[in-house]
Amino acid sequence: MELRQKIRFTAVGILLVYSVIRFVFVGATLSGYGINPWIFLTIDIATTVTYVIGVEMLVVSLMAKRGYPLPKTIGWGSLAAMSFVLPYLYLFLGGKELPISLMFGLGFIVLLLLVSAILSILRQVRRRGAK
Repeated sequence: MELRQKIRFTAVGILLVYSVIRFVFVGATLSGYGINPWIFLTIDIATTVTYVIGVEMLVVSLMAKRGYPLPKTIGWGSLAAMSFVLPYLYLFLGGKELPISLMFGLGFIVLLLLVSAILSILRQVRRRGAK
């Protein structure tokens, strides 16, 4: 198994563990607001592989020396972004009874996670581009 596959499987494994942790948190805190934690877990697990592949291919396209086609780069970035956002979108749309303060709190957490993901991608591109 090549290094890239090992990294991909490791990333998927870590994100699946993270999905289970979020499932427990959502079940304990948000199920009283109309959120079904099982639906959240299903969406989260279903988007894990597409997120990892989208990020991987986005990094590859951003590092390409000969110029990766822009539509493909946008496509991979869109796949990663959609895969990242879908579980959280369910929280916002499925939680019809969520108080506004909780929605803002969740939105802030999602924003922090998104910024962290973007910075992580940029660090990967810089680190690998410097080699």
